[in-house]
Amino acid sequence: MFTFSGWTSAERSVVTEAINDTYYADTDSDEPFQSLLETFHRHEAVQQNEYRGMWLVRYEGDIYLADFSYEGFDILPRVR
Repeated sequence: MFTFSGWTSAERSVVTEAINDTYYADTDSDEPFQSLLETFHRHEAVQQNEYRGMWLVRYEGDIYLADFSYEGFDILPRVR
């Protein structure tokens, strides 16, 4: 598990939308979404493959199981 901090307003908007419902990246160049994925990939996942992953995250005092589907985003080579 890790705690989020230091987000941009665009990243916070993605997270808020995801918590309230579901966030869908409009394109494979959605920078706030990609930035969040890069952050997640720097931490240990509960479960992960090349198309999706799940992480335990603390956000504003609550704990979430964040489930990301990121097929079409080329992030793994940049993170590792």
